[in-house]
Amino acid sequence: YIPLAVLTPIIVSDLSIIENKNFFLIDNFKLYAAFIAILVALIWNNVLVTISIGMASFLIMSNF
Repeated sequence: YIPLAVLTPIIVSDLSIIENKNFFLIDNFKLYAAFIAILVALIWNNVLVTISIGMASFLIMSNF
């Protein structure tokens, strides 16, 4: 339980973009890639597939 308790605040703070007390969702590609990775993890239950598709979706969204 310790890794979950330590890593959760780090991941949540990295996914949230807050500037001047406004929460931006339009250009937050990390958050969209995280949602895609969560969906993949729920469907396939495979860590390698989850990481690969999450990283690929972030790369595609941030470059195109």
